[in-house]
Amino acid sequence: LGHMFSVTLMPVNQCIHPSRMYSLFHDWDGETPYERNPLFYEEMSERATEVMGGVDDEIQAVAEALRSKCGMRGVDVPRIHPMLVSWYEPELIGDASTLLSYFRTNKGYAGIDTPMKKVGDEQWVPDFGSRYFTEDIPFGLAITRGIAELVGVRTPTIDMLIEWAQDKMGKQFLVDGKLAGPDVQHTFAPQAFNVTDPVHLD
Repeated sequence: LGHMFSVTLMPVNQCIHPSRMYSLFHDWDGETPYERNPLFYEEMSERATEVMGGVDDEIQAVAEALRSKCGMRGVDVPRIHPMLVSWYEPELIGDASTLLSYFRTNKGYAGIDTPMKKVGDEQWVPDFGSRYFTEDIPFGLAITRGIAELVGVRTPTIDMLIEWAQDKMGKQFLVDGKLAGPDVQHTFAPQAFNVTDPVHLD
């Protein structure tokens, strides 16, 4: 078996869901409803996969720091695109050449709506109480961000997503560039357990 951080840092839900939700709703005015609920994967945007790429790069940097600075040689985290492609039979994916085409043509993702609330006849607003926020931020990105802080890795993309999401959730995880907000205690980040030295991560 590999190191547990190989699983903890894996670029799956923590990478995919917040990136896609951000690309869809980062400029929402907080009031005006949308006329339709877009398909989460089949209508995937280039901007969303660009953000995922940023998160993926930062996860790789954290993994490398754990290996080089902390001696955790068993930390081996796969890249998001080849990892996802390997999980599905080739005949299910129409075009696996890019991350964007993978999402848009994967039959396994067909028909999945975006987490939104219906507020009227063909009127929708984002659901910031969905598990894409309540799970993937405190038990996903916050953990990765907390480890990054301990090993000295900058994470501008992850910071952007957490800062945007915490505002929508009414939470405070990141404060003044540190994972030190009052709601960190409700995450699984190292800081929630008073871990301040990367040597204590292993």
